[in-house]
Amino acid sequence: MMGMYALFVLASFYVANALNVSNMTYSEFKELQKTRVSPPTKPYTSSPNKTNSPPVVDWRYIMTPIKDQAQCGSCYAESSVATYEAMWTIHTGRKHNFSVQQAMDCSTTQGNEGCNGGWMHSVYDWIITNEGIELNSEDPYVAITANCTPSLNKTQIAFLDNWVYVKPTQKDIISWLPLQPVTVAVAADGCWQEYTSGIVTGKKCPSSLDPPELDHGVVVVGYDLTHKIPHFTVRNSWGTGWGEDGYIRIAINFTHDKGLFGIASQPTAPLIQ
Repeated sequence: MMGMYALFVLASFYVANALNVSNMTYSEFKELQKTRVSPPTKPYTSSPNKTNSPPVVDWRYIMTPIKDQAQCGSCYAESSVATYEAMWTIHTGRKHNFSVQQAMDCSTTQGNEGCNGGWMHSVYDWIITNEGIELNSEDPYVAITANCTPSLNKTQIAFLDNWVYVKPTQKDIISWLPLQPVTVAVAADGCWQEYTSGIVTGKKCPSSLDPPELDHGVVVVGYDLTHKIPHFTVRNSWGTGWGEDGYIRIAINFTHDKGLFGIASQPTAPLIQ
């Protein structure tokens, strides 16, 4: 475990390097997007939800506070841990802020590379192998790649049974969301860098209709099918000063199979039995 002085120095570094993506050059901005995707390693899973999905779902009330990944390509860990935190709250009724830092540093055993990026599902694999994850208070986020900190307090770590690939369609994401938030990869382009509020549509952001490589991990926490522009609500990891208090709303576009920014290209969901 880090000494108190070391923690203070690293925490000061983290605060000083909080994100303001609007002030970055585009190349600097793209350096933050380090989520990786690869061909599925197991079959897609249909939603266990066998009822009609409600017209509105919004899980923001159970989410832990929005995180700021700072100058570190940890979005894959931020999004996976945030989705897992939500699933843990749904399953147990207890809200915990788990350690993104530990997930980032220790999932190198699953092929991830700390601030240099990684796979969201590899974070889930690490939580399963590790038989849980520490609280953020035990291993706080410092926005640099550090040595893996072993689980220190076994009475406080949680567990994960499995994770699945959600079928890669917007309709399947909608079917899963009444049960839990879903982790997704998107192509975060200049529209994300410039976003302040409102619903992003293909008309407002033409590049979203033909996205390049998926590179950013985020969490779909809900949808609204009653709005004149049906949309997803998505949690980001760039602090509360970005977007709508850290969230972005993205139009649901069924004419484009994978959705805007490729949002339905490779969704995943953690499972607790």
